[in-house]
Amino acid sequence: MLFREFFPRLHDHAYERYGEVVTDRQFRDWREDGLLPGPAAPKGRGRGRSPDRHWPIASYRRALRICRYKSWGAYRQSQWWLGFWLSGEDIAPETIRAALKREFRAERRRNRSFVESNRWRESKFHTVADAERGGIVSDSEIAGWLALSGMTPDQYRRLSILQLDEFADDKAERLFHEMAPLSFPLDLKMDEEAAAAMRAEIEADITSEEIRRAWRNGHMADGANQPGKYLDRLPESDFAICLEILKIRERSGILNYGMLWIAGVPLPEQIVLPLFQLRASRAPALEVRISQLIRIAFEIDTDCRDGRNSSWRLEGAIESELKLIKIVRENASEFRSNLLKFISNSEANYEA
Repeated sequence: MLFREFFPRLHDHAYERYGEVVTDRQFRDWREDGLLPGPAAPKGRGRGRSPDRHWPIASYRRALRICRYKSWGAYRQSQWWLGFWLSGEDIAPETIRAALKREFRAERRRNRSFVESNRWRESKFHTVADAERGGIVSDSEIAGWLALSGMTPDQYRRLSILQLDEFADDKAERLFHEMAPLSFPLDLKMDEEAAAAMRAEIEADITSEEIRRAWRNGHMADGANQPGKYLDRLPESDFAICLEILKIRERSGILNYGMLWIAGVPLPEQIVLPLFQLRASRAPALEVRISQLIRIAFEIDTDCRDGRNSSWRLEGAIESELKLIKIVRENASEFRSNLLKFISNSEANYEA
């Protein structure tokens, strides 16, 4: 497609779909920075006439994708490169590494300035507004993320502090056990004593090794006075492992909701909304997904420093997902029953 046909179409679609205005200069900057594939070699049109330069559809799609990222609030090129990678494009490893390091620095600046304030370290978060003022996970609103995860504002504060403390394993384990019941509520018919006994039994059954396989604290720590050095150490081959672990964790999140639905705790109609939120968040929450990639890179590097190979964490994620799939499949009939009940209730409410 010729530029005189290509650019007006891009300009109009970017504005219609995402509310973004693409200028000629902006487009050329993206091309010069390597974000967009260039046009094909010029073809002559005869003596005295300038040659034609045809632009590939890949440039059009990339430019629209950048506009979509901008509409989500992602304005840095490093976010765009990682967005291309997350969407399945083949991105050069050196570009991925540079983008992860850029995003690490941005996140650490937010976290460190917040956590080093004694006002927040020594107090508690009582409301979502407290967490919003902190701005730990991203520049976007935190209320939806807290609702999705089930964390309290103060658990969120403590988790954020642990990101900057690589040597707080005991605190990390305590928080892990405290937050676990949020994902898998116990039978509400149990009295408090019986529920406490069951929680203690479950806690004793989860080893420190299993917790470290699921999560390592301290990815924003100084690390021998070189914050983020693990991103330099990580082999290029491990980038694919980081991405696969992220995808497995996202799928497992959906399976966990399915398990709760099967169990009927909470009721199916209470599960549907967060399930849809989780599925929707995989697209616009680009910043959160990038943050997860940075954490996973740290976890893999820490595993290697502990004498394990880089696939140890991936194997654990695969095993966990397979267990979840098995449970959901074995209880598929109950899942279907709850689903039909939800549909029936929805239709009755609609008719009313």
